[in-house]
Amino acid sequence: MNVNSQKLINFLLEGQFITPDKLENLQKLAIKEGKTFEEIIVDQEIIKDTQLGQVMADLYGWRFLDLNTEVVSPAALGLIPEKVARSQKVIAFAKTLQGIKVSFANPDNIHLIHNLQKKLKSPILPYYSTLMSINSALRYYDKDITSELNELIEKQSKEIVGEDEAEEDSAIIKIVDLLLQYGYEHKASDIHIEPHEDNSVVRFRVDGVLLEVASIPRSVHNFVVTRIKVMAKLHTDEHQKPQDGKLQYEFDGERVDIRISIVPTTKNENVVMRLLAEKSRHFSMTELGLPEKGYAKLLNSINKPWGMILVTGPTGSGKTTSLYAMLKVLNKRSVNIATIEDPVEYNVDGITQIQVNEKAKLNFSSGLKSIVRQDPDIIMVGEIRDEETAEIAVNSAMTGHLVLSTLHTNDAATTLPRLMEMKVDPFLVTSTVNVAVAQRLVRKICQRCIHTFETDLEDIKDKIPLSILEKLAKGKSKVSIYKGKGCKFCNDSGYHGRLGVFEIMPISEEIRKLVMQSADAETIKRKAIEEGMTTMFDDALEKVLNGITTVEELLRVVKLD
Repeated sequence: MNVNSQKLINFLLEGQFITPDKLENLQKLAIKEGKTFEEIIVDQEIIKDTQLGQVMADLYGWRFLDLNTEVVSPAALGLIPEKVARSQKVIAFAKTLQGIKVSFANPDNIHLIHNLQKKLKSPILPYYSTLMSINSALRYYDKDITSELNELIEKQSKEIVGEDEAEEDSAIIKIVDLLLQYGYEHKASDIHIEPHEDNSVVRFRVDGVLLEVASIPRSVHNFVVTRIKVMAKLHTDEHQKPQDGKLQYEFDGERVDIRISIVPTTKNENVVMRLLAEKSRHFSMTELGLPEKGYAKLLNSINKPWGMILVTGPTGSGKTTSLYAMLKVLNKRSVNIATIEDPVEYNVDGITQIQVNEKAKLNFSSGLKSIVRQDPDIIMVGEIRDEETAEIAVNSAMTGHLVLSTLHTNDAATTLPRLMEMKVDPFLVTSTVNVAVAQRLVRKICQRCIHTFETDLEDIKDKIPLSILEKLAKGKSKVSIYKGKGCKFCNDSGYHGRLGVFEIMPISEEIRKLVMQSADAETIKRKAIEEGMTTMFDDALEKVLNGITTVEELLRVVKLD
């Protein structure tokens, strides 16, 4: 262990980020998983990656650089060969009159700094960046997927007319690997391979939006589908029935579960691959995007010993991620936590997780009945879909359990009438529900290419609703609007990553009275707003004003109040 690693440990102990016992466990975990101590403390959320970067930079007496917010100059990037950059975890990001600005993940590698100065014949201006930040910036070396695919397809076409079947298979394997690797690196949640008349289109769902990234010839489509079937252990000779499967893939040391769905269409078989990367779901409650007041209310509700916490929203709105973030806070040795999920998104140490299996007649209601007999303190039900599950969940909350679950409703206020529609008695609803949370996901403006510009109200009054314009203008004739210009890092979309917009409604005495009087959702919502609830619209608008997301995203995702 070097001197500065020991200084980092001392910093964590003195700042009470960890206890001596926790330190020992983390060091053992680092050895077990083959990671550095720095990587482990970020993975385990002992400290945020940017905090780690600042601490380490201070220890070395270097300047800290978060490459996630830095635009890397192509001219500077090319000064260090890709092979060296990837193996040594180093990025040249700018050229100046004083020298070349270079970020290192390992400042102890003084030999590398001297070699770069000698080879580049220029002073090196060193910065410290975390390994996570460097790995993110290495994407600047990536080639365009279309050109790489075309090279492989051309090679594969030549091999088909040749006689070397092994080489033909090799090209197809590389094509599928490229699609998976590219999808993973660009944080795609789904990869679509869609057959058309003349070709097949490859689309990635990135930050909730489908983007067309490439096309492959019709002649190659069947080979690609067969390769995916082989990987997922599906029937390669079945072309008339839908098939579902799964496989595991490893990218940069991270294991990714991939769910496969293949469906026959009138043109050919359509493939959708869902990538379930564990790291992409490791959010803490502070990273979800919760408004400050809402965060305090939610934290208060999840720390109650019993009752229900319900998260609502459409499919793909991040409900499960929010539940996992809450479970992280609740996951302690002193409590027993059990979940019933469909599917289990990622495994959590210390929690009993049950996968729904309809073939074995294990659904949410039957699984919940079994969980209750396992002496749990906290129960997470992936979704309340029917009256029986609703009844068992409510009864569990009534008998001293804390129950977390999801529903499909448009806003927080609709949650309570929805439970009553599922034949839950109003008294039980008011007695058990602690808080209802509604949420959506908006895309964040890419911080590497964000810019602001001023425009006259007259020029945009036909494009943006008056209620939003007034708050953006703040009484002025000009409006400041934030947008992403588009860069290589965000695939020229202007967006990178997503964040939740929330509506958090604790169940107060006044709201309980309204429920008992069978009040409608609109009446309940008005009362919640009177009591200080921030609506999803207002939360999203606040994020627009702070330059986190755009007006276009607000209009795309959130219903106007």
